Amino acid sequence: MPVAKAKPSKRPIHFSMLRSYQTADLITLANGAAGMAAILSMMSYLQSPENWRVYLALSLIPIAFIFDILDGKLARRQHKNSVFGQELDSLADIVSFGVLRN
Repeated sequence: MPVAKAKPSKRPIHFSMLRSYQTADLITLANGAAGMAAILSMMSYLQSPENWRVYLALSLIPIAFIFDILDGKLARRQHKNSVFGQELDSLADIVSFGVLRN
């Protein structure tokens, strides 16, 4: 009598990238969000030129800078840095500071 083979159990799919997020990565995302909000605020000024839109954009840049400082300090303090975090930080810096300079 042949022995029945056990069916291989399906392993649940894990979202490893989501599990690898560190606190510093979330602060980096806040840096990118502030930079993107500044860009969108300046773009909306072109549609309806109101001074508060420019002031909002100019106030978001120092906020992005503060987030940029905090994410580096936090990553060094926790000794948790990754290649993903470094690339994410570079992308957020380009959005926050590189686009607005030109």
